[in-house]
Amino acid sequence: MRTRLHESLVAAMLLVASVEAQPQSPPPASVKPADVVSHIERTIEWYRQISSVEQIAGVGDLVSRDRLHESALGALQLAFDYAHAQAVLLRTDNQTALPSDSEGASNIDQLDARTSQRVTTLQAKLNDLNTALAHATTRSRPALAAQRDAITTEIQLQKTIQANIESIRRFAVREQATDTGGDPLLGEIDALQRSVPEARHTKTPPPAGSPSGDHDSTAATTRLAAGSPPTLTPSRPVFRPEAAGIFDLATDVIGVLSTRRQIGQLIRYTDELGQSIDSRRAPLTHEIRDLVRRVSAASSSSTAADPAQTQRDLQAAVARVRALSAALVPLSEQGVATDAATATLSKSRNDLSERASADARSLLFRLFGLLFAIAAVLLISEAWRRATFRYLSDPRRRRQFLLLRRILVGAAITLVLVIGFISQIGSLATYAGFVTAGVAVALQNVILAVVAYFFLIGRYGVRVGDRITVGGVTGNVIEIGLVRIYLMELAGPDWRQTGRIVVFSNAVLFQPAALFKQMPGIDYAWHSVIVKLAPQADIAKAEHAIGSAVTGVFAEYRERIEAQHATFERTVDVQTPPPTTDVQIRIADDGVVLAAHYPVELTHASQVDNRVLTAIRDAVGALPDVTLAPGGSPRLEPLAAA
Repeated sequence: MRTRLHESLVAAMLLVASVEAQPQSPPPASVKPADVVSHIERTIEWYRQISSVEQIAGVGDLVSRDRLHESALGALQLAFDYAHAQAVLLRTDNQTALPSDSEGASNIDQLDARTSQRVTTLQAKLNDLNTALAHATTRSRPALAAQRDAITTEIQLQKTIQANIESIRRFAVREQATDTGGDPLLGEIDALQRSVPEARHTKTPPPAGSPSGDHDSTAATTRLAAGSPPTLTPSRPVFRPEAAGIFDLATDVIGVLSTRRQIGQLIRYTDELGQSIDSRRAPLTHEIRDLVRRVSAASSSSTAADPAQTQRDLQAAVARVRALSAALVPLSEQGVATDAATATLSKSRNDLSERASADARSLLFRLFGLLFAIAAVLLISEAWRRATFRYLSDPRRRRQFLLLRRILVGAAITLVLVIGFISQIGSLATYAGFVTAGVAVALQNVILAVVAYFFLIGRYGVRVGDRITVGGVTGNVIEIGLVRIYLMELAGPDWRQTGRIVVFSNAVLFQPAALFKQMPGIDYAWHSVIVKLAPQADIAKAEHAIGSAVTGVFAEYRERIEAQHATFERTVDVQTPPPTTDVQIRIADDGVVLAAHYPVELTHASQVDNRVLTAIRDAVGALPDVTLAPGGSPRLEPLAAA
């Protein structure tokens, strides 16, 4: 028998084999119920922190996160296994000090027995009274009936008490079925376990013939794999630093560093939990070591005074070692699980460090590339500016090229910044489309003005110095802006300056009202003199005389007009008849109207008109057969500018 008991301690001796080789240390302090509860609460907090880290995208791959979840869940379940075993140990140690719970049940049973006996006695009396009433005289019957009623009432009272006792007994049975044996520590452990539903698992039943407290490697593996499968957040698409923009790279670097800091804090917390586990293993290991030494000493001693007592001591030691092993094995396995979690977290932290380094390198490369691209655009802009000033002497053309340079350089820098900072070009294009549509609706007049600017500066467009008429206003163009055009207003027959600047939006080019522009290279206008003759006048002589008078005045500046006309033909590359004088006749109700048309230089319009009027009056007055109609004296009728 002693040999079999000694063999049953081999497992316990293996647990402390490593401890035996170490120097002896004083026995640690005993474990208290508060320490067990504190250990579970600390493990639950650690498990929840692990679960929160699992939800962070980018913390390891799916396999690593699954392994981390299994390690954390296994450590939590093992903590509860240790707590239950430790609670059993503490209850065993304090069993002698705890009050007996059978006293209350005994009192209930005694009260139930007394009540049943009382009911039986009263029932017997009631039967006797019923028999006596059957043979009683008329005088004694009322007294016997009163006794029977009193006994019947007491029987009902006793049965009511008996029913209440039965209810109390059933309640006690239910409480006993769900109670933790009256141990508040077990109750608190179960309450904590209910707060973490995934911590419950189905233990693998032990093989036949093995003690219920044994924990082998198969059971430990089953415990680690038990529990519901982890619910993990799906991983986001793989982040590619080479395809990401500056904004995404900077965001990813900040996020990775923040996650790495969280994992570092969790690793430190896991290490502290491991140290706590080691400190809790110490008293269990120390007690097992002492028991093994005592058993070894007792089994090697052959001079025992009482072999039966020695046998009982050995059996008690074996039972104690089994109870201690039931608490030590889960605690040791929890230490292994926390070490596995630490290894997984350390690997994730190293991976995040490498990722942060790669993102930082890509970010620096992007920044340098962006600065280089902007510098290249600015260099080309400066070269464009210098070439414009060197090879273009016309201020108007120079202004146009410089404006085009500003537009293209701004667009190029904007494009470089967009490509540098944004990585999702497709999403950006969709977003830009909606934004462009909104801007187009809000700034439609401005956009029309900008588009009209390019029509105005075209080959046959408007130039600075041209005379145009817009909306009934005539003036010389003094500036053409990207959005507005500026005119110096002109008025009168010789187009004198009024001293006012008129500003129009370039979008006026697309308005229904016409825009009149002076022909390029021409600075003259067509004027007309009207003469009304009497019906009996000689129209042929009058037409010839008026035409000769106007032609004579026009001959003095014909060469200048024809030179301007030649310049116009070269500019527009169109052949047109040269300007000359003309006399037109139309019949009216009260006479004949002759209209003499002639070109006149704008700078000398007043002098030429006066000379033409004088020449026509002299010519008409010299004809005896020509009579003017009433109110038909020659008068000037200016036409629109050419």
